[in-house]
Amino acid sequence: MLTEPSLLYNSARIALNLSEAVAMDRDNFAEQAREACMQAATEIHSLLRRYRTQHGLRCTPLISVYAMAQATRVMRSFGTREQTKNLAEAMSDVAVTWILADKVMQRTR
Repeated sequence: MLTEPSLLYNSARIALNLSEAVAMDRDNFAEQAREACMQAATEIHSLLRRYRTQHGLRCTPLISVYAMAQATRVMRSFGTREQTKNLAEAMSDVAVTWILADKVMQRTR
């Protein structure tokens, strides 16, 4: 089951750490911020992948759009193209239900 608290928690981790993570600093704090962002984005990706397999994403809660947007920001900065592509595909599935998802996809292209 897609747990909204897990999506919200991991989205908040990204929101709190991303500005430090993308900074050009190579100090320990920036590295920890990058690691926190990648862990959160990976967890969001994993939750969505499992939910998609079991139920499809057409009726997923709105928080999933925010979580996918946050995870996409991280994956575009630090992840692989495949991870980013998978999140984009998930976002397009959700766009059928949530118009906001389509707007997010347009802005992240």
